[in-house]
Amino acid sequence: MDVDALIEGFEYDLWANLLWVEPARRSGQEDLFRHILAAQAVWLARCRDVPIGAATEGDLEEIARDQSGAWISYLRAADPGSPIRYRREEKDFVNPIHEIARHVVNHGTYHRGQMRGVCGERGIEFPETDFIRFCREREQG
Repeated sequence: MDVDALIEGFEYDLWANLLWVEPARRSGQEDLFRHILAAQAVWLARCRDVPIGAATEGDLEEIARDQSGAWISYLRAADPGSPIRYRREEKDFVNPIHEIARHVVNHGTYHRGQMRGVCGERGIEFPETDFIRFCREREQG
């Protein structure tokens, strides 16, 4: 897997997360948004083989920027095919970095989709954060 493609995933994820900060607050979904950010921290800790400290208290934009920056720095120095061994729910697992990185980005997309559904039901405006929209906006500068 191409490292640049993985990094692009986290660039997209940050773009989408920053657009969702305010709608998450307005719709009462800040906890779900923090869950997205906490999962990023947990998976990065697993990849780095360091204790998991997924504190996500504080400014959501700052946390989102920090998490994405940390992932991008990690990916620049990593071999995407390197296996990561971790334990979850009393079971041992092994996945290469590229699978974990893609999972983390997809996890955020999944939960932003959930938030979109809630916002729609409550009549709260929400951003369109499809990947192709990110690509179009990036190309337009």
